[in-house]
Amino acid sequence: QTPQVFRAELLKKAYGNLANLDKSKISDDAQLVEALGEKVSIVETDPSNIKITRQSDIAIAEAILRSRPKPRPKGPTGPYIEAQW
Repeated sequence: QTPQVFRAELLKKAYGNLANLDKSKISDDAQLVEALGEKVSIVETDPSNIKITRQSDIAIAEAILRSRPKPRPKGPTGPYIEAQW
């Protein structure tokens, strides 16, 4: 997982400061924000929420999905409900 969330104004300010930085040492938005002296926090999430970058990651994601229980509809269903899964 690599999602990064920042307030738009802070991120604009960080990118505005890019000209003053050694770009070879900046690899993501978090480092840009830290270069302004701002604190960046890490939020723990579900480890099965993987980042899909390579073709091989798709098989891992499919295995994770197969291991989870199927959602159950709240209302009445038809005879072909299983076909949706």
